[in-house]
Order: sequence, then C-alpha cells, then structure tokens
Amino acid sequence: MKPTETSPALNPRLVEHFASFETRRGRWRLQCYLGLKRLLWRYLVNGSYLAKRVLDWVASLCALVLLSPLFLLIAVLIKIEDRGPVFFPQTRVGLLGLEFQMFKFRSMHVNAEQRLQGLLEKNRPAVLDFDEDGDEDEQRTEEDEGAEACDQIKRPLGQV
Repeated sequence: MKPTETSPALNPRLVEHFASFETRRGRWRLQCYLGLKRLLWRYLVNGSYLAKRVLDWVASLCALVLLSPLFLLIAVLIKIEDRGPVFFPQTRVGLLGLEFQMFKFRSMHVNAEQRLQGLLEKNRPAVLDFDEDGDEDEQRTEEDEGAEACDQIKRPLGQV
C-alpha cells in the first residue's frame, strides 16, 4: 500500500521500537518500563496522602506554638485550684478500631471515674408506665420534681 495523505507511512523508528519487544531483552525492557510507570503512579497517588499528613503536622505544630501561652495559663490555673494533675488521659477509639490515649485539660475531680461507679449505684432507673393507647410515660414522684426545681434555681434549665 502506497502512503497517501489520509494514511501516512509508518515511522521506521516506531516500527523498530515495537519490533524490539519480540525479543527476550525487549520484553524485559518493556516490563521494567511498565513497572517503573506503575511505581511512579503509586508514589504520585500516595504522595498526596503524604503531603496532607505533612501539612496537618506543620499546622498542628504552629497551633501549639501560638497557643502555648494560653495553655500554660490554663495549666497554672488548674494546678492552683486543687493541686491535682493538670492533664486527664482518656482512651479513645480511632481509625480501624485502634485505641489511643488522648490528653485533655482536667476539668473534673481528680477521682471522677471512681466516683462515677458510686453515683451509678445510687441512681435508680426510671419506672415507665404504659397508657391505654400504648404510649409510655415516665412516672414522676414528688422527690423527682423537688430535685428538678432545685436544679432550676441553681442554674437555668428548661422544664422537660
């Protein structure tokens, strides 16, 4: 077939290039080239994750430096108030269910978690009553209403 304007002649270098893949060395070169391209693509895709991680780290570091005077003031005030530890370690569940320790400024009593168990034992469950139409209503006692009225005097709460 003679080359025309609509079908240009094949470039001899292109033919030589693809013909080289028919040899053992040519196939090996092609596999190395494709493997390198896949590896570079993977680095490009994972590189965006790495860039985000680095940006998060730098932003956190800057925020810590800028807010450190405020954090120091809060720590001193907590220490002055009741001489307990400044930080409260709390276990949280993160990505893929992995647990990690998070440190927070302590805003509760020193032994708040131990006191919680005692308070839960004293707390009685609410008694539910079912009306004729099937709706459940919580039975109220005068004791409950008195405690609620005291809470409303101490601090502004809405009536539930």
